[in-house]
Amino acid sequence: MTSAYKWQHDKTHDILQLSDSKTALIYTNRHSVFKHHICDIPEKGHVLTKTTAWWFNKIIEKGICNTHYLYSKDNIMFVKPSRSIPFYVRVNGYNKYTRLEKPIITYILKGDVDAIITPLQIIELNMASSLDLEIIYKTVLSLYTFGREETLIKGLIMVNSKYHFGFDTFGSIILIDDVHTTDSSRYFDLSNTKDPKKDIVKYWIKENLKSGSKVPQQLIKQASSSYTDFYKKLTGNDLEEYEYFGMSVNYTKLLNVLTC
Repeated sequence: MTSAYKWQHDKTHDILQLSDSKTALIYTNRHSVFKHHICDIPEKGHVLTKTTAWWFNKIIEKGICNTHYLYSKDNIMFVKPSRSIPFYVRVNGYNKYTRLEKPIITYILKGDVDAIITPLQIIELNMASSLDLEIIYKTVLSLYTFGREETLIKGLIMVNSKYHFGFDTFGSIILIDDVHTTDSSRYFDLSNTKDPKKDIVKYWIKENLKSGSKVPQQLIKQASSSYTDFYKKLTGNDLEEYEYFGMSVNYTKLLNVLTC
């Protein structure tokens, strides 16, 4: 059974192309800092799946853009295959607590060390055409505006967000990966005027960067709670019971889920 599948992995996902029309993104609990796996955070994979699915459904309902999303189950998201565009776009709408009159859009080349890239360089390197960039520019502005308005109702300020795109099998641009999660966006809570640390594990690593240092369990629990608390505040829903799937957890059941 396993030989029929070719697995791919990134920082957060285990990825499996099931057919020409469907790929499984398994959101793991892996947590990386500075491109290195540091620890596993309970609930993270499930919350990222649920949060992203929640946003994709709203984006599709609003008709903002086409996405790779099909449906989700537990910590697995089923999506349409796509060819990832090698840069992502960051939209920043605030300078500290001051809302900018016009959001700042930055294109960032993916790599071991992410680097800013200009639209002209993108075109010269044949990563995307000028028309593609025009579509992406308009799309990220619409996505950020929608996300900011939606989260403000929930008592949250979306400070910035990053967006990933790909080309589908027809060559059209679609939104892929996470969207408006706490991994891809930074939020302020209106009930807390103190500038929050987006990633408490990352900040701990910065302060305690020693060979062999392990993240304290209490900090991992705190990080886990931050994921679940955000989901509840955003959606107004509690997380239902679920099964966690991965290559080393519930693998036999996972294969059954993927092939059913």
